[in-house]
Amino acid sequence: MIRETTTNVLRHGGGHRARLVLSRGPGSWRYEISNDASATNGGGNGSGLDGVRRRITEAAGTLDVHRGEEFTVVVTIPDADRGNR
Repeated sequence: MIRETTTNVLRHGGGHRARLVLSRGPGSWRYEISNDASATNGGGNGSGLDGVRRRITEAAGTLDVHRGEEFTVVVTIPDADRGNR
């Protein structure tokens, strides 16, 4: 998922900069990738985000896409190790 979203930003983003943040919170991981291009290729059917969304859903996570001055994808996934502590 991280590799796919990073590749999408590099190939299709069209911006001048990108930001990636990976953080661990209570019981979950959060991954955010943004670029400064408000218009991107693919916004719905057939986009690479559809496959990412499917995998995130299978892992009981969430995927949020924000379009504005920046294009941002935010993924939150439950921490698989939380039951082993």
